[in-house]
Amino acid sequence: GVAAAERSGLRVVGLAPSWIAADELAKSTGIEAQAIARWRWDTAQGRAAPLDARTVVIVDEAGMVGVRDFAAITEAVSAAGAKLICLGDRRQRQSVAGGAALRAVHDVVGRSAILEEVRRQEVPWQQAASKVMVAGDSEAGLRAYARHNGVDLVSGDDAARATALERWRAFRERHSDDVLIVTRRN
Repeated sequence: GVAAAERSGLRVVGLAPSWIAADELAKSTGIEAQAIARWRWDTAQGRAAPLDARTVVIVDEAGMVGVRDFAAITEAVSAAGAKLICLGDRRQRQSVAGGAALRAVHDVVGRSAILEEVRRQEVPWQQAASKVMVAGDSEAGLRAYARHNGVDLVSGDDAARATALERWRAFRERHSDDVLIVTRRN
């Protein structure tokens, strides 16, 4: 794993499209990780440790990385002779920054791996749900979450908006103003 790579003299750099994803990568692997925007800023300012042929760059949630960020990472990795490992789901919701970089890489390179072991979810039914969703049966995975009160099924746009606002208000009462609800569309 990562520890063995570092013991052998390789430097492992963890990147992710958000600080939340970077923190999760660091927690689950033990490597230092940061948001791609910060890495790009530090690199442009000459503050980031330079990549070299003994560097492995791991990009987590690569399906969420925008095309410009992905281009900057791949150019830096290529110029340094480093190795790039992308972790993510090319069928995942696309990047807010634009583009489907991981899907494009898969279409060009044609190589990928399939999830066989789930590490982030520790609850057995969540692990099983992740596996069936990776296999393409999102409906079965969502049904598992619905059975465990992890998904609310609401019929109609008006009811969905009312439910989202009701939940938002309840979370604000419990957690103050530090609440964000993300929807697919307005």
